[in-house]
Amino acid sequence: MKWILLIFAIGLLIWWILPTIYMIQGNKAYGNGGTKDALRWYEKAQKTGHASVSCRITYALLLLRDGRPEEAERLLNQIIRDKSIKENKKGNARIYRCMAYTKENRIEDAYEDAMELLEKGKSTTLYAMAGYVMLLSGKPDAEILDFCEE
Repeated sequence: MKWILLIFAIGLLIWWILPTIYMIQGNKAYGNGGTKDALRWYEKAQKTGHASVSCRITYALLLLRDGRPEEAERLLNQIIRDKSIKENKKGNARIYRCMAYTKENRIEDAYEDAMELLEKGKSTTLYAMAGYVMLLSGKPDAEILDFCEE
């Protein structure tokens, strides 16, 4: 009976850390210039069903880099809608969703999302994204300059 419990415990541990193992492999692949391999590893982590929010966001960024903004947006929307995820992580997902919107040429959606996020809080990443979106949207230079001087 003890052996069965031990085997079960080891199996459960492996199952629990599997997404992390896949994520490490994805990071190594990406570091070696293998974006496609990294995507494959992160996809495996995602498919376990219990990958961390950070892992899922990184996977979405890799999808963006691979020219798949619709898939990235879908994944980021899952994170944003999940009530169990903390607001700061949802905010990060929304910033990256702005990036997906720009890749899909949905500049107005990206602008609205970025401005709504700025009302809730400020970060250098968010300011950079908002400024970039303002440039893409064709806002008047004076408005962009006022925003940058804020």
